[in-house]
Amino acid sequence: MTAPGSDSERPMAAMPVQPDGCDERLAAFAGQVTHDLKTPLTTMSLSLELIRDELEDGAAAEDVLPLITRALRGSARMTAMIEDVLAFARIGSSIDPVPVDLARATADVVADLGGTLEDVDLVVGELPVVAGDESLLRRLLLNLVGNAVKFRSPDRSLRVTVSAARAGERWRIEVADNGVGVPEDQRERVFEPTVRLDKRVEGMGIGLATCRRVVDAHGGAIGVTDGPDGVGATFWFELPA
Repeated sequence: MTAPGSDSERPMAAMPVQPDGCDERLAAFAGQVTHDLKTPLTTMSLSLELIRDELEDGAAAEDVLPLITRALRGSARMTAMIEDVLAFARIGSSIDPVPVDLARATADVVADLGGTLEDVDLVVGELPVVAGDESLLRRLLLNLVGNAVKFRSPDRSLRVTVSAARAGERWRIEVADNGVGVPEDQRERVFEPTVRLDKRVEGMGIGLATCRRVVDAHGGAIGVTDGPDGVGATFWFELPA
């Protein structure tokens, strides 16, 4: 018999559940997203409160226009952030491929970026038709060209080149710029979610992580090297031909 009060009769204490690496990354990602979304939300809330106070004090419409503009800018930033998060979350591990004309997808990207490319020397070479998801590949190109615009150098005019070359059984697409570049020791880390090397540039740090997920879903590879003549950055991705 077991003596009363012995260890075998005592109830086992509940063991604390330790989150695995995936849960920890998800929690960190959710925390970063929440933090980043609060900034434009706070701008909008403060602007709307000031507008209310000004109008209650009898201010004219033109007096509150700057506050309305600031609130609208906050709304636009928040919308862009939410769209980035949704794009990141929607990408699965596989796709149903169809023929995608990357030249047409790039033309759509140029149209979407609009005025941000006005003073950019953008050169688009011949691009192939590949098998993939058209919406995801358009997002991939949008993020890469948009990144080149965001991380331009203040010391020179921005030049961006989009090109393609056959690499065995794959197509290699490159988006090269003469911007600030990516330090060699950060070239793997920049593809991780919520990583932002330059906090002065707005964003949530999931653009390049989204690019990696898109490429992975297509069975390809992605990376970054120096830009032309060692200046700036060249982001490349490879897709099955």
